[in-house]
Amino acid sequence: MLTIPVSRLGETIGFLHDAQEAERAAAIVLTVDLDLPLLG
Repeated sequence: MLTIPVSRLGETIGFLHDAQEAERAAAIVLTVDLDLPLLG
């Protein structure tokens, strides 16, 4: 996972579906080893 400055963001080209958003959230929790329960 990496971050970029807001100034580097481009235009929005789409949106995540509900399942994709849940998978993205789970990946972030696992990547940074957060002590949070995974839903689903």
